[in-house]
Amino acid sequence: MDYNIRRWKPTDIDALVKQMNNIHIWSSLSEDIPFPATAKIAKNYLDKFCQKGVEYDIYAIEVDNDVVGGISFSRLKPPFTIIYRLQFWLCPDFWEESFIEEALAKLIKNTFFHLPVMKIISEILENDVKSIQVLEKLGFEKEATLQKVVLKSGSVKDLYFYTLAEKDVESSPLTE
Repeated sequence: MDYNIRRWKPTDIDALVKQMNNIHIWSSLSEDIPFPATAKIAKNYLDKFCQKGVEYDIYAIEVDNDVVGGISFSRLKPPFTIIYRLQFWLCPDFWEESFIEEALAKLIKNTFFHLPVMKIISEILENDVKSIQVLEKLGFEKEATLQKVVLKSGSVKDLYFYTLAEKDVESSPLTE
């Protein structure tokens, strides 16, 4: 399947609202994203995070000119500035496609090559099985579990920390 990775644009507000209001996507997003989302919330998100800079790199995933997902890398605050956080989501219609792994692999390699990063972490809710599978295919390992720390959809969930260290990239599927 053909896909495109690009920077978010101000004109993506409607597409972002549509995806944020998909219950399957929202259930894996961070706690600070309300449901239902509004155009104002999407605009604030785009205004805050979609400027290219040192702390954030955020991308939209397009299929047939429709936004179907998002990927972000953000540098943690001192003293953890050599660690980047990876977050991603994909419209459920495309969960069985493999392009998310390909897109993430390219961006992860690029992050390790061009930025002063020693480790990438990804925080995943226990019920987000598809994201866990994607990370494991890319060589990430579950490093920690915070038990019963996230209130989402009316229940308290575990939060998993998956990591990939720079030293492990050579032996990961990213080099295949």
